[in-house]
Order: sequence, then C-alpha cells, then structure tokens
Amino acid sequence: MDQLTAETSVLPNFIVVGASKAGTTSLHHYLSQHPEIFLPGKKESYYFLSSGLSVNFEGPWEKYTVNRDRTSSWADYLDLFKGSEDFPARGEVCPSYLRTPGTAEKVHEKLGDIKIIAMLRNPVYRAYSQYCMRLGLGLESLGFEEALTAEPERIKRGWFGGSYFLAGLYGEQLARYYQVYPRENIKVLLYEDFVESPQGSLTEICDFLGVSSFGNWDTAERHNKSGDISNPLLRFLWTKSNTPRGKLRPFLPAAIRNRASFWINRLSRSRPTLRQETITRLLEGYSEDISACEELTGIDLEHWRRG
Repeated sequence: MDQLTAETSVLPNFIVVGASKAGTTSLHHYLSQHPEIFLPGKKESYYFLSSGLSVNFEGPWEKYTVNRDRTSSWADYLDLFKGSEDFPARGEVCPSYLRTPGTAEKVHEKLGDIKIIAMLRNPVYRAYSQYCMRLGLGLESLGFEEALTAEPERIKRGWFGGSYFLAGLYGEQLARYYQVYPRENIKVLLYEDFVESPQGSLTEICDFLGVSSFGNWDTAERHNKSGDISNPLLRFLWTKSNTPRGKLRPFLPAAIRNRASFWINRLSRSRPTLRQETITRLLEGYSEDISACEELTGIDLEHWRRG
C-alpha cells in the first residue's frame, strides 16, 4: 500500500463540528460504542482551527490547554486515526469548529466532501451553560451579565474561551458550511431532542453515516455537566488549582486525567440564577440569527424564542 492510499484509508469521513455545550461530549462517548464508528480517544484535536500553524490564545488556562494540546501537524492528525482502516465511519468531535471562521474551508481542503454533523442548543441556555462550566473550572470571575458585557473586549485580547454570545450565532456559523458542502452532507440535530431521546438522535446519525442500526447504546451517563461544585472545600481545591493542574497535565497519562474528570463530573453541582431579564435580552439579540438558522436548516425553532 503506497503512502497516499494508506493516508486515504484513515482519513475521517465525518466531523461533529459543534456546538459547544450542546451535548457533544456525551455524543462522542455514545458514538464510540458503535462497532462501525471510529472516534479517536482524544476529543477535540483543534487541528483545523489553523491547520499546520501554532496558536497562542491568551485566555485563562489556555496556554495549558488548547495552545499546548492542539494537534498542529498533519502527520499527528493522521496518527489520531491509526487503526481505523476497517471502520466504515471515521470521525472526530470538535465543537469549536462551528464557531471558528475559516474552519469549513480548511476541513474541505484537507478532507473533501465529508459529512458534517452539528448539534444545536437554544443559544441562551448554551451561553449560560458555558458560563457555568467556566465558573466551575475557576476560569470565570464575573457574573453572567458582566461576562457577557466583557466578551467583546476579551475576544479582542485573544481569548479562545468565553465566547458566550458569539458561539450561539448558529445561522451565521452554519452558513459557512452550507457554502462549502452539499446540503445532503450536513446533518443538523437539536440538543433538546437529543436529551429527550438520545437513542432516536443516535439512530438518525447512524442513518446519516450509513452504518448499521445499533441496539446496545448505553446513554445513562451524561458527560461534561456544567456548574459550580456544591461542596465548598472541593470547589476551592478544584478551582484554585488550575495552574498546578495545567503544569502537571503533560506528565499524567490521558487515562488518569479522564478518570479524574469523570469523578469530578459526578460531583453535585450548583448554578447561579439565570434572570428572566437576561433571557429576554439575549433572545432579542439572537432573534435575527434564529430566523436565519430556520431558513437555512428548515427546522422550526419557535420553541427557542419562548425562552
């Protein structure tokens, strides 16, 4: 087998591009159970954020995470799919691909007309969930409303995380994929449907990917839950240990890090109150984009407008 043939045999033929805080971590775990679907153990390679280039984001903890962990070379990206030759469906899950301009073009340039999956969540609650996640990780020090106000300046200063409002502009983001990919290559699902019937959404994905139906999904565990850790001592130890944890990450095997994250994820969580006036203000800000998303996808999103 020559190098080109070997490379082609492990190229991903689908990508879950987002959205963040819309069930993509759970989706990664569930799809990995299917015997005909290959997903790397590493969720979020970030490769297509800037293919072949380094990144230098300036937000809290980002030098320990996306800047350092990002897969930056094509050879390393292909290594993620080593052993996937016999799987009909090979893909990755990277929710930042939806919100990052230029990614659709980069993916198409390298992978061609693959299949694109997007999971969308009411943008108000997506933004709030992302805020709660960052609060629980010790990456956010402001209240939700203050963080929304600070968002544009933070983005200007080079933050990768904290795109609370901008990451929910799905109409604008999906349009970039529809401009590059045939409509039949794009599957859009709703987080709300996924929560109500995970097996129904998974069956839709299997049909879209052309793999066999599967009756043994284990969807009991929800992954990557957001919120502040309820226990005050554990919250203090976890949120105040970002820098030591970041420095230790390269020396800890992924299995140990994943196990620690699993148990932290199971801890009791609390959330600050989401005020009705904030919901109303955000819905007003998202109104035009929700309409654009409906027109683009053909999905009725009236339930989002009701808050």
